[in-house]
Amino acid sequence: MQQNEILRENKFYSWTVTRKNVVGLVVMTIAFPMFYHSLVKDEMHMRDERMKGIKGRDYF
Repeated sequence: MQQNEILRENKFYSWTVTRKNVVGLVVMTIAFPMFYHSLVKDEMHMRDERMKGIKGRDYF
């Protein structure tokens, strides 16, 4: 009886963990590229502005 209870608990636990992992993977594959892209875009934008500032300083 005790063994059966433990087994069922383990099965439920492993199922929830794998399900969480799948959800986590899906979230990562969807959210991470967007987040990363916005980060990179901001970095590129900042670099662009900095370059403009340097070029402006060179011209004047």
